Amino acid sequence: MEDSLIVAQVGAVVGAVIAALGYCANLAVQEFQERRSRRDARKSSLIELQSLLLALYTAFRTQRRLLRSLAQEIKESNRGIGDVGYDKALALGFPKLTDEQKLRHGLIRSYTMRALRPLNMSILEWLSKDRYFKSQGSELGLKLRQLEAHLILWSAKYEFWIPDRPERAIVFLADEEQQGTGFPKGIEALVCQETGTPFKQKEDVPENLKRDGQEEKNQKEEMRER
Repeated sequence: MEDSLIVAQVGAVVGAVIAALGYCANLAVQEFQERRSRRDARKSSLIELQSLLLALYTAFRTQRRLLRSLAQEIKESNRGIGDVGYDKALALGFPKLTDEQKLRHGLIRSYTMRALRPLNMSILEWLSKDRYFKSQGSELGLKLRQLEAHLILWSAKYEFWIPDRPERAIVFLADEEQQGTGFPKGIEALVCQETGTPFKQKEDVPENLKRDGQEEKNQKEEMRER
């Protein structure tokens, strides 16, 4: 009788242990799945930011090629303007633009209003919702905080600079006027590194620009002006 009781008690203990182990295993599996789900969600969110940054970069480069050409024409035909930056050159030369130049000026301005601004606002919205990457002490975290500051100032200058000033076509913060903090250099590469995707920003460059180093100079100017 006593042996049967002992066997029953041992069986109950073993059953309880197995049940506890099963419960703990289920908890571990659930925790692992939740962590993986959170990690996947963060990566998906960062890929969204990566796409926005790529679109912004493309729009900026496209606008700047038009801008560089028009500003040079304005300076050559209006010697009194002097060696000023792109923004001031377009504004000062606006009254004397030809019909064809006005079209290009309008296109540059449209890129600012309908491409750069929506993209900047979308990125700023992403940053306002981010509670993970921006709070990190990593280089990426620092760049994201700098990007948020840049976009807040960019938006403020845009509202003052563009809507009621038809002569104004661009919003630069870190040009010769130094009216704000610049776009954080290298942030696209850091985001790509975090998402595990290749970082490429190479474009077809005319041979004459490759030979005289003008394209490299242009790229340095871009990083300074954004």
